[in-house]
Amino acid sequence: MTRHPSPIPQPPSPSFLDRLLGVVKLEQPVYEAIKRDAGSLGQAALVVLLTALATNVWVTLFAPNGAVRAVGGVVLAFLAWLLFAALAWWLGRQWFAPRWVSPDFGQMLRLTGFATAPNLLNLFGFVPLLGWLILMVASIWSLITAYTAVRVGLSASDRNALIVTFLAYVANAVLFALAAQVLGIGRGGLLP
Repeated sequence: MTRHPSPIPQPPSPSFLDRLLGVVKLEQPVYEAIKRDAGSLGQAALVVLLTALATNVWVTLFAPNGAVRAVGGVVLAFLAWLLFAALAWWLGRQWFAPRWVSPDFGQMLRLTGFATAPNLLNLFGFVPLLGWLILMVASIWSLITAYTAVRVGLSASDRNALIVTFLAYVANAVLFALAAQVLGIGRGGLLP
């Protein structure tokens, strides 16, 4: 009678909520798990969608043509995510990742998608007297989670991850400011 060794039990995969909380708490093992899990791209996209909805719920309720503008905001959130991830990946691949590492675009997409999680706080951005503070905290916190995502995704030093995050963030902001200017977003041009 041949006995087959029993497989080594694997720890359960962290839940979506566990990953969200781990990312916002800047837990390195959670970032590493997301980096390794090619199947978590859908979860990363869900985080981007949820943060975009949290950011645009008030637009839907209070802005003229709010629903149309909110849909545009959600589309822009996905474009910003893709652009930031692409810039961070490209910069890392070209100059900032260690020579022995070949950055993977899918990993960067997953990590930076989850890194938008602090923007869920934007849901409370229009609370009287505190909304501006909530929005500021969410923005700074998401920049820190983006830095952590870039550092883990590129296996880069702290300094190189900071440079890549800064350059990708600024390039993203400039491109979107130019797009907003051309499209008339924010001054009533394209969408009356």
